[in-house]
Amino acid sequence: MQRVGPRGGVLKRLSCDGASELPEGHTARFVSEVVDDMLDLTAIYASYTTATGAPPLDPRLMLKLMFYAYSSGVTSSREIERRCQVDVAFRRLSANTVKRPGIGDCFDVSPAPGRFS
Repeated sequence: MQRVGPRGGVLKRLSCDGASELPEGHTARFVSEVVDDMLDLTAIYASYTTATGAPPLDPRLMLKLMFYAYSSGVTSSREIERRCQVDVAFRRLSANTVKRPGIGDCFDVSPAPGRFS
């Protein structure tokens, strides 16, 4: 049975991984393949130590988002966070973690106050 939207259109359910919504050869697919299959991230994972606080986001996820965002001309952390909520490619690369508040904080590269004064 098809579900009808508020304006009479048929609602389409997105797949869990978002892969079917991205065409073959899409830049997001390429970025995902490069990070998953070609990059050696053992040094990054080895640097992770036991720490307090919230668990860190997976470095693969962060690299995928950074590479895709910058290749798309998106350099603002707030814009990356916004696109993770509305753009299928960003949602797929972020593993649909858009519900996690403050994912844009991970991209904040501004220096701490008084750090370079």
